[in-house]
Amino acid sequence: MPSSSHPDRRAFLQGALCTVAGLTLVGGCSPGAPYDDATLTQPTLLPTLGPTRVREIGQAYRRATPTESTAPALRAAIARGAQQLRGLRWSPYPSLEALITADFTDGRVVFPAGWMLSVNEARQCALFSLQG
Repeated sequence: MPSSSHPDRRAFLQGALCTVAGLTLVGGCSPGAPYDDATLTQPTLLPTLGPTRVREIGQAYRRATPTESTAPALRAAIARGAQQLRGLRWSPYPSLEALITADFTDGRVVFPAGWMLSVNEARQCALFSLQG
């Protein structure tokens, strides 16, 4: 007979099951795009390097990475990186700064137009280069 101060196994399992079901529903309803277009198309390098240089970097990245040469492909690649860093579906997405820092920490760097950038910085430059 279970003690009144401790839940029995059945109550525990029911509570755990309800929690998992609730978290699954919340995670299933979260939007697929972690960042809005305005954020993605304004690289943090823009104020430092200027639009001409950022556009050149973006064009060089797209030439070197044909599988990521369109806006949808670039957005999807950034979202995949964010999802990997995020881990659990119900965890918040990392900031772009955190994503970039993780790229450098993990050695995910590229060299478009002679600049060493994190892969996600380069992807942002590539998105910028696709703007009119």
